[in-house]
Amino acid sequence: MQDKEKIIRELSKGYAPQGEGAKPQIAKVYDLTFKPLVNSKKLDFFFELYEESDPILKAWAFLGIYQILENKSYETEKTLNLLHEIIIDILNKDQNISFWSGSIKTETTLREHHAKRISWLDHYFVFEPVFDYCKASIGQLDNVIGELLEDVLSKRSDSRVEDLLIDHGKQVSKYNYDAKLHLIRAFENLNQYSELKEKQQITEIFKQFLHGLKEELKELREIDTEDKKKRILNDEIIRIAAKLDLDLEQETLLFIEQLDRPFNALNQVAEKYKDNEQFRSLLLKKIKQTKNRYFITDILRAFLVIKDRIGNWKEMVIDYVKKYELNDADLIIDLNKADLLSEEMLVNYLKKGSQWHLEFIREFLTTHPEKINEWKGLRNELVSILQTFKDDQAQVRPGSLFYEKKKLALRLIIDLKWDEMIDFALKNFEKLSDDELMKIALFSVITSRNKKLLDDLRALMDKDEQTKAYVKKFWKYLEARDWQFFY
Repeated sequence: MQDKEKIIRELSKGYAPQGEGAKPQIAKVYDLTFKPLVNSKKLDFFFELYEESDPILKAWAFLGIYQILENKSYETEKTLNLLHEIIIDILNKDQNISFWSGSIKTETTLREHHAKRISWLDHYFVFEPVFDYCKASIGQLDNVIGELLEDVLSKRSDSRVEDLLIDHGKQVSKYNYDAKLHLIRAFENLNQYSELKEKQQITEIFKQFLHGLKEELKELREIDTEDKKKRILNDEIIRIAAKLDLDLEQETLLFIEQLDRPFNALNQVAEKYKDNEQFRSLLLKKIKQTKNRYFITDILRAFLVIKDRIGNWKEMVIDYVKKYELNDADLIIDLNKADLLSEEMLVNYLKKGSQWHLEFIREFLTTHPEKINEWKGLRNELVSILQTFKDDQAQVRPGSLFYEKKKLALRLIIDLKWDEMIDFALKNFEKLSDDELMKIALFSVITSRNKKLLDDLRALMDKDEQTKAYVKKFWKYLEARDWQFFY
């Protein structure tokens, strides 16, 4: 190892959590001094470095410890004991540090900066010190503690955690919306690992949080940062309470009654309240009142959960989908699960060919790629489009029915990695004259990694200088954009 004092002098020049974007001098320290120590797994050096008083050195020390231990190495009793001591210490450290990423200066504390890295380490390494710290911090719930409760402690079956979450919930500050959000999500996580035993106490905490928001939400006039936090917390309380089967029926029904905007979790809430007549009536009332297509999408997804309790649900759902031209991916998945989509319907949509019809087909096939082989009729229609070319240029202009169908078929070759149709992409590139369609076809050829196809493309380029120039220009364009092409 280099001389320890020399290393410390280099690291003392400043801190950066990564070399990229750091000030040149600090990037050099990261690349030439810090990273070699990590690559050499000098864990003992970083443990010793953490004992230095300079917060910059402590920041480097824990970053090094994290980068070595993230690969789950050095699992010894001595390592764990030292790590536990450092975790407890760093979570109690409010020493300030600052660093640059490009032109952006970040000013934070050791505690805030490294708390997330603590949660990213294997929970076997960090669970016990995090538990001890959170237990000693009851009544002081903030974002850091909230994140640790959500990201570490609630993701393991441990009989002590539920009581710890309850204790924090009883003493959280009224206006600490972020911490409350972490806490209720921690209850949601914990429920996946072990059965919640104190649902009555948890229910009271949820009600306390919700009632604390009630008056404030009534006064909302403009959406500012704090209002958004309140609204997110309010929505999550309703969603998670339903998922945990907590008794918030009246609060939930009032929430639905006042709801006049999209609520993505409405279908999850419907799972709990599908037998509640008032809940169903409210949804039927809401869908008649609103013109917001995103809210309508959420209501329809809820209807598909409670469909057996609604008369003529099939006709009603499809009518709303058509009327508001809905093509949300999650809604399409739910429609298919409910057997509301058929090959005949999709073929009919393709023949009609409006922008919405074609977008619906694309969304359907990208969420259900297996259907391209299962539904022969739809497949044959798309193949026919790929094989068809028009001499009348008016029919190949953007916006024309043929043009939009051709664009859909070419996009699907890329979306679905439809290798059987890749030869048609080259044929389309050769025969089409529209720049957008040519680029979509060419992109699928270039990214196919099909040697024969690429050889055929080179042969086309050798025959025609204009084609060669076009392909080379597009290739350079893709390279400049890291091969990202928005088609």
